[in-house]
Amino acid sequence: MSIAATLSWSGRSAGVTILNLGPNGLYAYGSQLPRVGELVQIHAPYKSGTIVLAGTVRWVNEHNGFGLQFELLGARETHTVTELMRAAHAPAPSGTKPWRVPVRSG
Repeated sequence: MSIAATLSWSGRSAGVTILNLGPNGLYAYGSQLPRVGELVQIHAPYKSGTIVLAGTVRWVNEHNGFGLQFELLGARETHTVTELMRAAHAPAPSGTKPWRVPVRSG
């Protein structure tokens, strides 16, 4: 999964890429990140509009990645997250390779 989105917090905003999405949160990375504990919003394209998901940053790693735990989601947001998860787990077209997160050592 790779979804370009906008992260907004404390009057700031930055582009991020969502790499993993689940019913309770997501993993994304970007060049500018909020601090652990900050309340943020993710604005992601969905169909002909934008879905806004609110959550709290739970961790940040040295690869400019962060984990976001969703706040309470409404019915629309829950449905959208479910659809995005289904699309991400659909069988890959033949001849493609699975995407892997690069890991830096030492």
